[in-house]
Amino acid sequence: MKFYYILFLSFSLHFPSQTFNDIEKKIKGSPRLISEGKKDEFIQVMNEVIQSSSKIGYPYGVASGYYGKAYICYINRDFTNSINFAKISERENLAIEYSKLKTDNYHLLAQNYAELELNKEALIYYRKMIISSKTIPDKIKSIYNENTAYNDIASIYQLNKKNEDSSYYYMLKIYNNLNGYHQRDEKLDILLAKATVAIAMFNKLKGKKDSAEYYMNKSVAQLPEKFEEDTKVAYLFKHLTSVYVSQGQFNKAKKYIDLYTENSERTKILGDIRNAYKLNSEVSEKIGSNKQAFEYLKQYVTVNDSVHKIDKNNINKAFKKNFQKKNKKIKERNSLFKTFINYYCFNYSFIELWWLFSKEKFSK
Repeated sequence: MKFYYILFLSFSLHFPSQTFNDIEKKIKGSPRLISEGKKDEFIQVMNEVIQSSSKIGYPYGVASGYYGKAYICYINRDFTNSINFAKISERENLAIEYSKLKTDNYHLLAQNYAELELNKEALIYYRKMIISSKTIPDKIKSIYNENTAYNDIASIYQLNKKNEDSSYYYMLKIYNNLNGYHQRDEKLDILLAKATVAIAMFNKLKGKKDSAEYYMNKSVAQLPEKFEEDTKVAYLFKHLTSVYVSQGQFNKAKKYIDLYTENSERTKILGDIRNAYKLNSEVSEKIGSNKQAFEYLKQYVTVNDSVHKIDKNNINKAFKKNFQKKNKKIKERNSLFKTFINYYCFNYSFIELWWLFSKEKFSK
């Protein structure tokens, strides 16, 4: 009997371990589905991950599943549901020590709020992302995530013309962090070059010609000599395009905007497709391909209209949901106030009656 108990115990201990491994394999294999544009299949995998992880009490699996669902909602421009799923992932992340997932989730929440132009909330989560990124064990990933946050914060400030100095401050922060770091990979090289170009453009705007020229020349040397073109990371192609355009190297820019366009069309991410068509139109015009520039411009207008319709619908839904929540709170407050008034009136009436009764009784 003792033998069977030990056998059962060893099996029960081994079984969850196997389940954890299976869940992690599903999570690691799932990004391939996004790169192939198979968003529905990806959601199905995330639902399976959440269900399996919930059964065995595996917070990392649950957090990963909800993060995945939040990401799909984000690329579908359903920002309200993306925030809701990411908030669930955030709560699950409190129970685990997996800082990369926490950092990714903070980044996603920040991006959602930025898309909704809720910049105050976006900046809160970008700052959380910076703190979390510093706990990532992998040094390269830690540095990359921290400086990605600085880049995105700079972009938010850049959109507001009154905050250009703040944008410059964060781009300079990236430059100071990465310029002396000699273990940079291609992603860090591109991020550094992008920041350096931004510093050059800022100096040019301020009339500092020598500084602008110095930083622009620095950016040329910072770009990686070799770049894996099958990396399928769309934003790297986009960053490279913007750097080469700023440097006036339009033929090189065209190479990477074509890769960005191809990647965006494959993944079916509307925001990326819109950006790719617009940028490809501009670059094509620069190299004299006017017919191609016109075709991309037409495609951009069509996709941009679709994006505006989706955003308008989602923002209206978000507003309606927010209004319903506020309306519910107002009704609850009113109900509480009515209860208080009724209670007060009842007590007041009771005291009045008691006083009159007592007065009449003692006057006899």
